[in-house]
Formats: sequence, structure tokens, C-alpha cells
Amino acid sequence: MNDVTTTAAGGPETEQKKAGQNDLFGHADLTAADVLQHLRDPALLERWPHNLRDLLDVSAHAMRKEGRSDDDAQRLSAAVVLAIAEFFGGCQFYFPKGELIRAALRDRAIWQAFNGRNVFELVRHFKLTEVRIYQILSEQRALHSKRVQFSLFE
Repeated sequence: MNDVTTTAAGGPETEQKKAGQNDLFGHADLTAADVLQHLRDPALLERWPHNLRDLLDVSAHAMRKEGRSDDDAQRLSAAVVLAIAEFFGGCQFYFPKGELIRAALRDRAIWQAFNGRNVFELVRHFKLTEVRIYQILSEQRALHSKRVQFSLFE
């Protein structure tokens, strides 16, 4: 019979399940530093879920594109993926397509660059219409207000 403990989310977690999760890293007693040190081992990576390996590869590729050496890119991407796994382990969440993230980052950059008098400069720089710039500024202003202002009705 399996021992059952309760997870942070309140659900049951069997010792067998925990052993399977620890097996992801090859050994139940490994620390984060141990995992990072042995991350290039193909036998270890083969045990990881496919999406986790893909996340490692994609993040290393992005870091190399930003000018990091291959060793730095692999080391840093491993640290990032491990941090994500430790923080979000057991959670399921949706990654939006790249276009949505790019648009959100662009909109944030527009908000940060806006000084009250440079709408036409923003139009030229971001290759958007004046109407769209004003829409983005309005959306960003609402988001900013929501973050910094206390709500009496929540």
C-alpha cells in the first residue's frame, strides 16, 4: 500500500508518484546544483518529458542568439528551466503564441516610451497608426492604474 501525503494544492500525492518525479532527475537525493552539473548527460535528459527538454533547447538557443557562449547558454537555460520546474512543478498552464507575447511587450514598450508629446514619434517607430497608438496607451493606462491604485470595491 502506498503512503499518501497532501500536496500544496491539497490533493493526494503517493510516495510512488513522488519517486517518479524524483526519477526525472535521475536520483531522489539530487540537489538543484547536482541537476545543473549533470544536465548534459543524454541518459538523464532522455528521462525528462519531451516538453521540458524542448524548453531547455529553446531557451539555450535564444541565449546563443543573444550572444552567449554555448557553455553559458546551456548552463543558464538549465538554471532557468530548473527554476521554472521547481516553481511551477505540477501546474498546468498555457503559453500564448509568440505573437501575443510580442504584442504585449511592444505595448509595454510604447507605454514606457510615451512622454505625453511623442505620439507621432511612436507611430513612426512602431509602424502603427495614430489611432492604434492611442488605443494601446489607453489600455496600458488602465493596466497601470489597476496595478498602482487601491480599489474600494474588491
